[in-house]
Amino acid sequence: MMSQSAIDRVLGGVLFAIAVAWTWGVVDTIAPASGPAMSGPRFFPLVLGILLGVLALAVVLSTFSGRAAAKIPDAADQVFVHEREPLSKEVRIVVSVFVLMVAYTFFMDKVGFLIATPIAVVVALNGILRIKSWKASILLALGMTVGCHLIFDVLMNAYLPRGTWLHFF
Repeated sequence: MMSQSAIDRVLGGVLFAIAVAWTWGVVDTIAPASGPAMSGPRFFPLVLGILLGVLALAVVLSTFSGRAAAKIPDAADQVFVHEREPLSKEVRIVVSVFVLMVAYTFFMDKVGFLIATPIAVVVALNGILRIKSWKASILLALGMTVGCHLIFDVLMNAYLPRGTWLHFF
C-alpha cells in the first residue's frame, strides 16, 4: 500500500506538469495585453496556471517535512468505518458536470451568456446536486448571472457572448 506522502508526491507532480502545460499553452496561444493595461486576456489564465504550479510544488515539498508520512489506514484499522456513497454516484456526478459544461459552452455561443448561465446553474443545482429548493436555485442562478454580467460586462468591459440565435441584448 502506498503511503500518503507517496500519493501526495505523485499527485503534486501530475498537477505541476498540468500547470506547466497550461501556462505554456496560455503564453503560446493567448495574445498579451495591448496598450497600457497590465491585465489583458491572458492575465487570469496565466495567474491560475502559476498558482496551480506553486500549490503543486507546496504539496510535493510538504511530503519531505515528515509530518505527512502517515500511512493511509485500512478499513480494518479504523475504529469507526463510515459508509461511503457508491462510486457509481460519484461517476454520475462527474459525467453529468462534464456534459453540462460541454452543453453550456455550446449554448452560450448560441443563446448568449444571459440566457445560458442561469439555465446551467439551475440544472447543476437541481439536476446534478439534487437541491430541493427551486426558489433558492433560481435566485442563486439569477444572482450569479447578474453579478457576473455587472462585473465582467459592465465594470471590466469584457466580452460576454451575446448569442447567434437570439438577439435581445
